[in-house]
Amino acid sequence: FDRPRPSVRTSAGDVRAITLSAELHTALREQAQSESVSLFILLLTAYKVLLHRLSGATDLLVGTPVANRDRSETQGLIGLFLNTVVLRSDLTGDPSFGEVLKRVREVALEAYDRPELPFDRVVEKLKPERSLSLTPLFQTMFVLEAQPSSLAETQQALNFELSPLSIHNGTSQFDLSLLLHPDHGGLRCSVEFSTDVFDGETIERLLENWRTLLEGVVQDPRRRISELPIVDEVQRRRIFSEWNRTATEMPAGATLQALFEERVARSPEARAVELGGSRRTYAELNQEANRLAHYLKQQGAGPEVRIGLLLDRSIEWVTSLLAIFKAGAAYVPLDPLYPKSRLVYMAGDAGVSRILSHSSLAGLVQDSQIPVVCLDHETEALSRCSPENPAPSATPEHLAYSIYTSGSTGRSKGVLVDQRALINHCLDFIRRFELRQEDRVLQFASLGFDVAAEEMIPTLLSGATLVLRSEELSAVVTDCSEFLARERITVVNFPSPYWHEWVIELAEGRSELPSSLRLMIVGSDTVLPQRLVEWQQQAGSGVRWCNAYGPTEATIGATLFEPEAGTWDGSTVPIGRPIANTSAL
Repeated sequence: FDRPRPSVRTSAGDVRAITLSAELHTALREQAQSESVSLFILLLTAYKVLLHRLSGATDLLVGTPVANRDRSETQGLIGLFLNTVVLRSDLTGDPSFGEVLKRVREVALEAYDRPELPFDRVVEKLKPERSLSLTPLFQTMFVLEAQPSSLAETQQALNFELSPLSIHNGTSQFDLSLLLHPDHGGLRCSVEFSTDVFDGETIERLLENWRTLLEGVVQDPRRRISELPIVDEVQRRRIFSEWNRTATEMPAGATLQALFEERVARSPEARAVELGGSRRTYAELNQEANRLAHYLKQQGAGPEVRIGLLLDRSIEWVTSLLAIFKAGAAYVPLDPLYPKSRLVYMAGDAGVSRILSHSSLAGLVQDSQIPVVCLDHETEALSRCSPENPAPSATPEHLAYSIYTSGSTGRSKGVLVDQRALINHCLDFIRRFELRQEDRVLQFASLGFDVAAEEMIPTLLSGATLVLRSEELSAVVTDCSEFLARERITVVNFPSPYWHEWVIELAEGRSELPSSLRLMIVGSDTVLPQRLVEWQQQAGSGVRWCNAYGPTEATIGATLFEPEAGTWDGSTVPIGRPIANTSAL
């Protein structure tokens, strides 16, 4: 569906149509004959396969009308003998088209044994759960109209051509109705659809999918239904080529160290990071990171060396991250909130050479047998290290970080991301969202989550100010608006569940949208359409909104969706299209 189904169904509808060629129509009739089924059964099977491919449903119920004039006594009578029969099919197991054809044929033959049983009696007997939002038992109709043989005789006798006149009154009895009838040798395919839930463009695509599927059935009906084509060359080119033209030039040989040091040289006195009353300029942050980087190099840090970061959210965490990059090494975030056993497992599995931490946290990994550097004990040693930029040692191909998945489907796994991939993501983020020195970006995500890198690194490469959140903010949504307003935050990246709760707060008038906010990024989970509608009602066009999606393995976020201005009316919120130098297939 393009929109959520309304709570009370209306009859508003429209129609779209295409005509299959005479060649394809003939080929379908021949295919039906070779399979020992009627053209009706072949086309009904194809329609069910199409619905399955587009929806994923395997238990499909489709209604079809029967004339009930199968006796000679009724042929000349005036009156309504029409009835509706519901044909239910099971498409589980990814069968071949031929196998589905047999299943549909068997069900249809049983159904047509009793075509006169009134549909309303079936509903009365089965007692399905009723709803004003949909029709009972089925929501899609399939109709194959046979051209009366008398029509051709009438045309010949009168010596002029008769053709059907399509008249539509702007209504639709069902969500979808596929109506087929012969048309000058071809096959006219019309879809009447509910405009409550479908857009015309969606139905036009469905009809093209229908044509492509039928061509595939004619070519090889032995294929499994998952293998039958439903995308034609035009659609395939759009999806696989046009939507994936994301090639974007990147600075040759760029490393995270070089990009950050270039930014420091351009705006040394700009505010780089804040947490409560503590703050650092870019020059101050760079010097602190340099001292730690020289210290780490003395300890053997360099390209492909992995260093664990076991620190609370702090400016020191940001300094340590930059120092690891400056040393040419890679970081492995170890969130102090994780259980000891998970921290020990991650550190060992990642092969970290040492762990940067504090004396208050070091006990969390004492069972790992990995050296722990307690930064609060190394202040004197760090003070003796040079504040100057260390000599570069990493290349874009070297590892930037290893981050562990949630482990929701087994043991958590470490994902390795090199500097080139991370830089590509960060520079695209800066370009796309126009990050600038005036921005104040909230660092909200868990430090063990790759979105934390998305919040921190683009901010520090663009000259903006990174504002670290207080721990209270993550737990109490009601504090969100007040915090964002007080800190004059302009860019926020929230996980979807947290954002949902905040939108409810805004919609119910318990919070106000901060006037400073200009960009809202949402991700990590499915976005509820209703929340987006409520957000747009609150924010209007004053705050840019984006849905970000991507598995950890694809470097934080691989696709982005940004709705057009107006009120969202879709039933789902898309994940969007790929970012720079990324493909989504």
